[in-house]
Amino acid sequence: MAVIQRFINRVWGYIRESKARLCIVQMVLAFLAARLFIYTGYVRYSPEREAKAYAVKLINADYDSIYDDLDLSGDVDAFMSKEAFVNVQQRMQTKSYKEYQVEEPSSEDGFYHKVFVGKAAANRDRGSSYISIHLTDQEGGTHRNGVQVNLGSSKKLLLFHDWKPDLSDYIVKDFIINVPKGAAVTVDGVNLQAEYLQEGEYGNARYVIPQIFKGYYEVTVSKENMEDLTMLVDTSEGSCSADAMKLKPEAMQEAVTQAADDLKKIYKAAFQNKDESGLQGISILPESEEDVISNYLYLAQQIQSGRKLSLAVGEIQPEASYYNDDGTVYIHINLNYDYSELYEVTHWDGEVTNQSYNGNNTAAFVYLLDGSTLKLNSFQI
Repeated sequence: MAVIQRFINRVWGYIRESKARLCIVQMVLAFLAARLFIYTGYVRYSPEREAKAYAVKLINADYDSIYDDLDLSGDVDAFMSKEAFVNVQQRMQTKSYKEYQVEEPSSEDGFYHKVFVGKAAANRDRGSSYISIHLTDQEGGTHRNGVQVNLGSSKKLLLFHDWKPDLSDYIVKDFIINVPKGAAVTVDGVNLQAEYLQEGEYGNARYVIPQIFKGYYEVTVSKENMEDLTMLVDTSEGSCSADAMKLKPEAMQEAVTQAADDLKKIYKAAFQNKDESGLQGISILPESEEDVISNYLYLAQQIQSGRKLSLAVGEIQPEASYYNDDGTVYIHINLNYDYSELYEVTHWDGEVTNQSYNGNNTAAFVYLLDGSTLKLNSFQI
C-alpha cells in the first residue's frame, strides 16, 4: 500500500512539473507569436508596402486606382474629375514599365534587432518618408521615381500605423492663364466661366484654375477680330500667356479701308477750311482728341495758305501692321497716295492764273481696335 502511495505521489509530482513546463512553453510561444504578429503588422502596414502598391499601379497604368488614393480637397470640378486625371496621365505616359524596385530602409545588424525592433521602431519614428522607386521600361532603361508616404491619423487593427501615399504632386494649385481682355478660354474643351476670371497686373486679364492635374493640356484662346490661338501648355510651369494672338486679315483690311476714308474726309474738310467740326464722323480715341484736332487744324492752315482751288486724292497704296500690347491692339496704316490740286498763282505783273499739280505723298494713321470699333489714335500727313 505504501508502495502504491509513493507511486501515485511521484506521478502527480511529474504531472505538476509537466504542467509548469507546458505553461512556460505556452507563455514563450505566446510571446513569440505576439512579437511576430506585431512585426508582421509593421511590415505589412509600412511605408515601403504602400510604395510597392503605388509602383504596381504605375506599372499597370492603373490610373483609376491612383486617382482613388488622391486626397482631393475643395470642389471637384471638371478639371479634378477621374476622367480628367486618367486622360492627362495617359497623355503624359511615354514609357511602359515592366519591373520595379523599392528601396528598403537600412537597419542595424543583428537578427533580434532587425526582426523584433528595427522595422517597428523605425516605422514608429517616421512620421513621413520619401520612398525611392526604380522602374525598368520595356527597353531595359531605368527610371528613378518615388513617392512621399505620410503617417495617417487612424490605426489598422487598432494597433498599426496607417500610411498614406502623398500624391499632392499630381495637383497644381492656382494655375494662371494670362490673356487679352475680353478673350474666352477653353482648356481641353472645357469653357472657363466667369468665376475663373480675374483682372491681370498690367491691364490684361487672367484666368485662375484653383486646382488642376499636372500635365499637358490644349488651351484655346479666342477674341473678337483675332485669330484663335491654340497651344499645348504644361501646367507644372504654373502659368502660361496667350500674348501671340494674331489679327484677322479681314480686321486688318477694315482698318486699311477706314484709313483711306479718313484721309479723304480730312482733306475735304481742310480744303473747305472747316474747324474741328470737320472731323465729325471720324471715331477718335478720347485721350488722343486734342492731338488729332491740332494736327488737323495745322493741315487746314497749310492748305488755305496755298490758295488751292481744288484738291483730290487719287490712287492709294496701303501698308498695314499691328501691335498687340497685352491685348490692346494698335493698327498702324501707312498710305502712299497720289493727289492732284488746282491753285491760283499771282505773277509779278499782277496777273492771276490757275495751275495744276500732280504729286505723291504719304500719311500715317494709328487706330486702337476697341472690340469691333476702330478709334483714331493719331495721324500724320
